[in-house]
Amino acid sequence: MKAKTAEPMEEEFQYTLNNLWRARRLVDLSKEIKTPKETRSDLLGAAVVFLHATLEEFLRGAALREWFKLDDENLKSALRRYARLSSRNIKISLLELVDKRQDSIESIIQQEVESFLYQDISFNSLDEIEKFLELIKISVQDLKKEIGQEHFDNIQSLIRKRHSVAHQADCSQLDFDQTLVWGKSLLVFLTRLSESLGLNVKYGEELKNISFKGEED
Repeated sequence: MKAKTAEPMEEEFQYTLNNLWRARRLVDLSKEIKTPKETRSDLLGAAVVFLHATLEEFLRGAALREWFKLDDENLKSALRRYARLSSRNIKISLLELVDKRQDSIESIIQQEVESFLYQDISFNSLDEIEKFLELIKISVQDLKKEIGQEHFDNIQSLIRKRHSVAHQADCSQLDFDQTLVWGKSLLVFLTRLSESLGLNVKYGEELKNISFKGEED
């Protein structure tokens, strides 16, 4: 399989913009509407889930974009290394090949890699994200120097809160200002990553339009 050149604005990255807008609207709504505190907390909890989903969707899209630029040996190496972080068997069986007998080999590879990324890979800690970034040839240390450790710390805090919201139905201790901080840090992180990945200017402009700013800004 030859190395591929990815399109500059894949559909996967458009999804991240949609999720960020949803999160932004939910944060605004929690401030604007007159409802019980519990309802406002629920809105912020939903925003946190969307923010985390944005992060995961972006990283998976980044992997597809970067991995399919690789030649055969480097793609196999990347898949083997990341498979160690998952319980998935990355080998495809003969029975599965029979089901795909009408497809080209390249199409089968793409389908299986996408399935691997979207069904078996999640990002539930900053450590997992950092290992993943190294796999797609992005220096975590350089990134921290460029945007600051505080944004990484805020993303870690966001991930932890998302876990308690999604798995323990815990929307307590959520407030407007803190959710804005998480949104801002995620925007900074995604903006810098999009530059590193060479996404087109349109994506960067769209990110700038999604402002997580409070009244003090």
